[in-house]
Amino acid sequence: MKTWAIGDVHGCGITLQSLLHRLGPGQGDHVIFLGDIIDRGKTMQHAWKAIQDLQKSKVQVTLLRGNHEDALLNALEEEKNPPKRKLFKKNIPIALNTWKSFGGTEVLKSFSASKPGDLPADFLEFIASSRFYLEEEKFMLVHAGFNFKHEPFYEDVQSMMWLREFDVDLAKTGGRRVLHGHVPVSLDLIRQTLEQTAFHFIDLDNGCVYRDRSGMGNLVALDLDTETLHIQPNIEPYQ
Repeated sequence: MKTWAIGDVHGCGITLQSLLHRLGPGQGDHVIFLGDIIDRGKTMQHAWKAIQDLQKSKVQVTLLRGNHEDALLNALEEEKNPPKRKLFKKNIPIALNTWKSFGGTEVLKSFSASKPGDLPADFLEFIASSRFYLEEEKFMLVHAGFNFKHEPFYEDVQSMMWLREFDVDLAKTGGRRVLHGHVPVSLDLIRQTLEQTAFHFIDLDNGCVYRDRSGMGNLVALDLDTETLHIQPNIEPYQ
């Protein structure tokens, strides 16, 4: 059985399809998405189709919850349970507007939906079933990071989705390095953190949506067994 971790997809569905074709996962293999599969990119429907195809092929698929998934779920909850309207005041959908400002509008457009509740039910169920972290033999996997100052650190789920800076406490990870996304970094830095064990973390977010930025614009996967990087340039059919 092979296991891969994939960095932030951000709606780059056609690029994801190409990466998965190259990896060739089959029955019994495991594909782990490090969160933020949604928002910003314009082909989210293609990304969802790729994930569905994996599931149909009996590939185990795990989604770790990123801050963008968190924002969508907050908007969905607000839609289901809107705050009580105050007298003479307009009821502003704060969570919905926040999600849209993160790039959620592109998700709605991709699925021809007008609001979160109009998105496909199985897609929303997949997002809601996301996990906050995952433990593997060599790595602790999470979207953003761990707040090791919190006791116990695995109960601070907000940090797992939103944290931007942290120091790895190997005593608490059992000597395992932290594999995460969330903060876009250059391909050179990804390679450096992978190859030099002095780094106790590996950030797999190469900013796939930012193909106009130097050193970025790729969707990156890591084979957790061989620690081999697989790099797929952004091939989205839009500028």
